[in-house]
Amino acid sequence: AGGFGAVYKARLGRAVCTVKMVPRGLLPDVEHAIVDKEVATMVNHPCLVRYHATFATTEAFVTVMEYIRGVDVIRLLHLSTRLSDMLVRLILAQLALALCHMHYKGFLHRDIKPSNMMITVGCRVKLIDFDTAKVCFGKYTNRAIRSFYTRTPGEFSDGEIAGTVSYMAPEMLQYKEYGRSVDWWSFGVTAYELAVGKRPFFVNDSMDFDEQKKRVCRAQYQWPQGFFLSKTFKKLVRGCLQKQLSQRFCAEKYTDFSKHPFFAELDMRWVETSPEILKFDPLASVNAATLTYEMRPGCDSPEATPTAAEKCMRLFPRPSFTDTESQVKIFTYSSTGFRDAIRMITNGEIPTEQVIHTVPELVDLNEESGKFFFSDEQVKGQA
Repeated sequence: AGGFGAVYKARLGRAVCTVKMVPRGLLPDVEHAIVDKEVATMVNHPCLVRYHATFATTEAFVTVMEYIRGVDVIRLLHLSTRLSDMLVRLILAQLALALCHMHYKGFLHRDIKPSNMMITVGCRVKLIDFDTAKVCFGKYTNRAIRSFYTRTPGEFSDGEIAGTVSYMAPEMLQYKEYGRSVDWWSFGVTAYELAVGKRPFFVNDSMDFDEQKKRVCRAQYQWPQGFFLSKTFKKLVRGCLQKQLSQRFCAEKYTDFSKHPFFAELDMRWVETSPEILKFDPLASVNAATLTYEMRPGCDSPEATPTAAEKCMRLFPRPSFTDTESQVKIFTYSSTGFRDAIRMITNGEIPTEQVIHTVPELVDLNEESGKFFFSDEQVKGQA
């Protein structure tokens, strides 16, 4: 079960999919009900979960996604003594690629954290959960666009708070103007947590909202004793956790990421496209750490826990769903591959994974030289 609904493994012919169902009553606001559908129509990247289709029944909003055979990064982190430096580097590189793609396509994620990242065999990482995403100003050319970068620190003044408090940027918690920089702040919190094993501004679960907010807004953190962390890594985190928005990572140009010394050893195109960038099986690591065997013989998905089953029953007491007479366009999306698969099934054929697969787009890492410099007036009140 997910945060807002029930999640199932399903099959479309021989193609394995994930189906997420959210009760319609949980999303009465149309704006929030359609945001992940908007993302689905635009994003298509190896480091982002692929959406195959979205539609609505009488009882629920239904999303059909790619099935990810892996575990969320927070679980891997909790069951590991410490993640290796190379593993941290590869996870962060893929997260940054995912963010670049989302931002260029015109979306803030607003809930970047390890539990919203899945890691699969071969150390492939996918960012998931677009429920808190927000449409923003995009960039559809490799030229340095002034109007794109001026909106990085501040594009919205709506007073919205979205995400998880200990990963949120100070400007959002203080109801100030915010922009894509909130995702890069959360990226920095995530980077710190992957390397150290705890969040920089979080003490324990007993902290109330106001105390967490104070700690985040002070933006003071310490590096623990006994950890060797490279200067380039600390520089990366320091750049992300800047209260001064004009100085924050990727504020002036997104080549801050691709040319950062922490990622200098990596061929980003290879990281973006290789099916195996590190010999690593997260499921084996998790099972070994817990001394359990969650995978059923001959199956690549874990048994549902009693807690998850109970949650599904609470959300959907009735086991069946009623089709609507006609689909509302704003809630409906289907990829070319999904439509091909449905067409094959209608004709008595059996679609495979290859049928529903969509060739992903890649991030343009060679942005034309040039960057935007902020004036004091443009960031006044942001610090």
